[in-house]
Amino acid sequence: MEKISQKELAVYLKVSQQLICDVKKKRRKFGKKSARRISTLTSVSFEDLIFLNGEELIKKLYIAYYLNNDEL
Repeated sequence: MEKISQKELAVYLKVSQQLICDVKKKRRKFGKKSARRISTLTSVSFEDLIFLNGEELIKKLYIAYYLNNDEL
């Protein structure tokens, strides 16, 4: 399994790469609109997307990416 970049994750989630970086470094959280859309796209709960940030949340998003992209 090849690791994807933050930019590729951002494209998949339809957010900026800077937001992914900021969430990972605990400087920002996802907004409600983004969280609803991302929750629908992935297996990550809306509550996690609203209330969590940091490496654990980004890890959940990477896992969701791999689960939803079987061709990798």
